[in-house]
Amino acid sequence: MMHTSDSSSHRNSLAPDALHSRRPSLAVPDMAARYNNRRLSTSSQSSTLYGSRRKSIAMPRFAHPLSEASHRTPKYFNSYKTEPDENKRFKTKPVADIIENILKERLSDLSYSAECCRKLLVPITEEIKGKVKLLGYDRYKLVCVVHIGSINNQDVRIASRCLWDASFDRVASSSFCNDTLFASASVYGIYQE
Repeated sequence: MMHTSDSSSHRNSLAPDALHSRRPSLAVPDMAARYNNRRLSTSSQSSTLYGSRRKSIAMPRFAHPLSEASHRTPKYFNSYKTEPDENKRFKTKPVADIIENILKERLSDLSYSAECCRKLLVPITEEIKGKVKLLGYDRYKLVCVVHIGSINNQDVRIASRCLWDASFDRVASSSFCNDTLFASASVYGIYQE
């Protein structure tokens, strides 16, 4: 009995010291040291996360907030505008004229071929969008949609629905027909704040 009480008293007296020596340090490092000690990791170590192997991600090196480099970077104020300038509003007439001219130039001498028309869709769309961008609608997001099909005594109706602000957002569209094909193009101008 004496032996067990000595061992239990010995354990009780050592327990706080043993726990204290194994506790991790809770000291917070200096902010400058923490920012300056981050390095760009280029190692290709891989780790397992939920059974899958993932490559380690390179971490950028951050400068101290009060360092000389942060003072040299220019700072700009946010330029949110809830409505466009009067001379920069999306106008449908010039955009519709651009669409009509491009469709006539590209499709007037063409007869319908599914393969040929499929290849023409992207260049026509990009050309329309590029010329509309030159009009200077800076804060507008432009979406251009072009449809080309054959004329075979059928009726085609193209419709669209959009959720937008009716006071600033607009759509301009135009169409073209020859003996064998029809084309319809629309450009949506959506104001981005």
